[in-house]
Amino acid sequence: MQMHKIVILCKSYRNDVNRFANLATSITRFNRDQIPFYLCIPQTDKSLFDPIIKEHHIHVIFDEDILNLTMACSQEKEITLPGNILQQVTKSEFWRLGLCKNFVMIDSDSFFIRDFFIYDFLWDEETPYTIINEGRHQREWAARAGHSKFLHQYTELRDNSRKLFSRKTINFDFAPTPCIHSSKVWQALYETYAKPQGKSFYDQIIEFPCETQWYGEFLLSNPVIRLIPREPLFKVWGFQSQYEESLRLGETEEVLSKNYLGIVKQSNWDEDLDYQKKQRSFLSRKVRKLKKKW
Repeated sequence: MQMHKIVILCKSYRNDVNRFANLATSITRFNRDQIPFYLCIPQTDKSLFDPIIKEHHIHVIFDEDILNLTMACSQEKEITLPGNILQQVTKSEFWRLGLCKNFVMIDSDSFFIRDFFIYDFLWDEETPYTIINEGRHQREWAARAGHSKFLHQYTELRDNSRKLFSRKTINFDFAPTPCIHSSKVWQALYETYAKPQGKSFYDQIIEFPCETQWYGEFLLSNPVIRLIPREPLFKVWGFQSQYEESLRLGETEEVLSKNYLGIVKQSNWDEDLDYQKKQRSFLSRKVRKLKKKW
């Protein structure tokens, strides 16, 4: 089996199939070095994704392929895993398949807006960049917009992630996606930290549900590879009000492409592409439509 230098990995599921179609289209358009693209989905969703897979020549793996390799994830646990836990476990365990040395971890609600190359993700032949920042842009926006709950949760998560490996300095954020992860780092995290404690990544994600913070904090404390910092690759609109603010500022795709490889419109607010639409009242639908027009 060929060991790729780097691949792109998207963990998806049926409700994001339309978003994934946009992502796949953008990768076909802008992937100048033909970096292999892998999709991870439940086996039951394959027929829904098949037209996209065939059109864009995507490699497919199943959640079950990965979870069957995870010591602590029995078939029963796999069935009952909440979606947010399942996607973090499968991404954390992707290294076990032995497909690549590094992988770009990207979500379905993302899409590229300009050409990208291997050198956008790798410092040298072996070393990926590490997305690391202090979250100032997100915290500034939350404070300005009065999102005190988000600000508290954001800070609390990073406060707690420092404690995973007893780090006492400032908070770091190892997101947003897309992130570039080293299989070597994930393997070392398992073999030197989780396994000696009789834990799996399932146990770790249940203990602290943020795979990007697990990766980054471990790498800071255990320099398995060189940590070459890079700021976020994509512009992220985590809230509709962020998106609306960007529109008012004239931040078009053309403008954003000068500084970013792509855009994330988080699916928690941008529901237009949901495969299964949420049932909302007539009044709620009208309010949302008016907001979008505004």
